[in-house]
Amino acid sequence: MYQFRRAIQTLHITQNRNYEFHRNCNDNIIVVCTNAKCPFFIAASVVANETTFCIRKANFVHTCPAVGENTKVTTKWVARQCGSMIRTDIGTPITTIMQNLKKKYGVEISTHMAYRARKEALKVVQGD
Repeated sequence: MYQFRRAIQTLHITQNRNYEFHRNCNDNIIVVCTNAKCPFFIAASVVANETTFCIRKANFVHTCPAVGENTKVTTKWVARQCGSMIRTDIGTPITTIMQNLKKKYGVEISTHMAYRARKEALKVVQGD
């Protein structure tokens, strides 16, 4: 369930799209585009009597234009994306984190967000 939510977040950040959870329960998730005229949606749920999570219905086509601002970029997401970089070099500068995200995902983040993400990734690496 959590892995699916993270995958949806990464998908929309890379495509510069916004989304919202129409229904967000423990066993059922419906994701729609924030633009009312866009046909994008994903309906996924847990398979009965199993721990398997399955996409039931989906329309992956966005007809809306790309959005310039990335409102779904969070510090936790940035920390997950730069975690391997922090593991190899604990002293990774925040400018490197910012450049890596710009190159890999086309996302520009503030220095404050990069600092908070590095701090959070260091907590995970050091086991705090």
